[in-house]
Amino acid sequence: MQKIFFNLEILPLPSPYILSLLLFMVRNKNQFLVNFEIYYTDTRQHANFHHPSVNVTKYQKGVYYLGVEVFNPLNIELNPSVIC
Repeated sequence: MQKIFFNLEILPLPSPYILSLLLFMVRNKNQFLVNFEIYYTDTRQHANFHHPSVNVTKYQKGVYYLGVEVFNPLNIELNPSVIC
């Protein structure tokens, strides 16, 4: 099945959504707080975007929340929040 997508040079259905989330995060990184701006301790996640704790399901399904969830696990070399 994956060979079909590869041969046709198209992305499977979840991939364009993930790509658009990542592009949104890179283009709008100034709208997000980074953990070292809030917490002054030097931890492994100090360069990650701050993940707000909210209980509203509508916000948790939005791009601001899901973008942080998708973007933070990326490798530190790819994470532009270090450049901030």
